[in-house]
Amino acid sequence: MSSEQYIENKRRLRFKLTRFGLLFILILAPLLAAALNYNNNPVCLMVFMLMGLFFVSFVKGGINMLHLHLRQLDVPNTFAKNRAVLSGSVSSLRRLKSIFLDVAVIVNGRPSRTSVQDTDTNPDFEIMLPFLPRGVHNISKVILSSSYPMGLFQWSLSLNIQDCSAWIYPAPRDYGEKGLSKGRVTPGDDYGDFDQLTKWQQGEPLSGLCWKTLARTDRQMKKTFFSTRAPSETVFNWQQLTSLKREDKLSQLCFWVVSAHKQGRLFGLSLPHQHIEPGTGSQHYHRCLMSLASFNPGLSHAV
Repeated sequence: MSSEQYIENKRRLRFKLTRFGLLFILILAPLLAAALNYNNNPVCLMVFMLMGLFFVSFVKGGINMLHLHLRQLDVPNTFAKNRAVLSGSVSSLRRLKSIFLDVAVIVNGRPSRTSVQDTDTNPDFEIMLPFLPRGVHNISKVILSSSYPMGLFQWSLSLNIQDCSAWIYPAPRDYGEKGLSKGRVTPGDDYGDFDQLTKWQQGEPLSGLCWKTLARTDRQMKKTFFSTRAPSETVFNWQQLTSLKREDKLSQLCFWVVSAHKQGRLFGLSLPHQHIEPGTGSQHYHRCLMSLASFNPGLSHAV
């Protein structure tokens, strides 16, 4: 899991009447006609007060949306067959009494939604994305919508996003193959020095959770380590996995990469049209996983 930088390219604010707003007008119109026809001053006063309330609701709802901005967007990088959780937060230029937002994130043209009912100035949100196949999935748009303050108008603020994507790595799976240039990597619990904190994914062992961070920030983070020993060098070779299909090969390579990273060993990756020299650390680890995620035998890779 990693947070990617996003660029807010374009903002578009729209509104429409809700069912309650339409009903409000349908009730108000005959009241106004009756008041004018019978010259009833109390009814006229009531009608004009309701009309004022209608327009105040319109103005306040528009101002409420205009002051909202997408402050943060944590883009999930995860493995296939796992449901990714996209998290973010919305900021306001002014303190509002209530926000009541619906948030929709457009991934590959398909929306995923959640609701935020918070009185804080900067409400957070989390969206459970659908199961995504291996590859790079573009996050093109975030839509914030609200019917605040009276539910008469539905406002929507569309934020176009550039250079933001979720990487879905192959599902790691061991087929018992031996497509290695040197040695064989197996999972182990031999950890060394602390490397960094990354977001904990559903299904991973609880032993890796950083409980101090969870208690302090309520965020589920895990610790990653690298070995202080002089590691042996291992290269995972696509060409030697002759008995597996393409996706199975990627799953096997992904399993080896994950296992080698947990052990802090030097490992490299050999794919058609791409060779990654042996290395260690989180940056090297994610580079290998991104190469597997974006693998296309018909293209040369430069991740």
